[in-house]
Amino acid sequence: MGISFLFAGLFAYVVIQDWDTNALHYPFSETHIIYGDKEIKTVKYWDRHAPRLIREQKYENDILIKETRYQNGNKTSESHYVYGDKNIRTVKSWDQFGRFYGQSKYENGHLLYRKAWYENGQLQSEHNYEGGKRINFKTWNEDGTLIKEEKYENGVLIKE
Repeated sequence: MGISFLFAGLFAYVVIQDWDTNALHYPFSETHIIYGDKEIKTVKYWDRHAPRLIREQKYENDILIKETRYQNGNKTSESHYVYGDKNIRTVKSWDQFGRFYGQSKYENGHLLYRKAWYENGQLQSEHNYEGGKRINFKTWNEDGTLIKEEKYENGVLIKE
């Protein structure tokens, strides 16, 4: 384990690393940046068997604001968190080759929407929810032609 410090006035930069690969947990590195009353912490988790990143978490004053996951060196998901009257979580997803394909948004744990895209960037499908129940669903071809549209009331299909 190693710890480094750098101080410059009101600014502090701290790095903590644990590279014990025989440990039960994944090796990690932790970076703290303190500026006035704000502390930004980044924790990176590394693969035990290969020198590649598998997860990265960012905290502001010990509250998780962003989490990114990786597989074989490619980003597979990224979650952003906003806290307040409504707790919002936005999740973006990539395939194992690093191609962006989807996004979901949650409010207070309930799904608001889910969208998926084709490789060419064209929207493939969109699901919208209200109060945890589906309100509509749309599907498109790769050329942008609407294939199917469904409307729901209280989670029950009313129009196809």
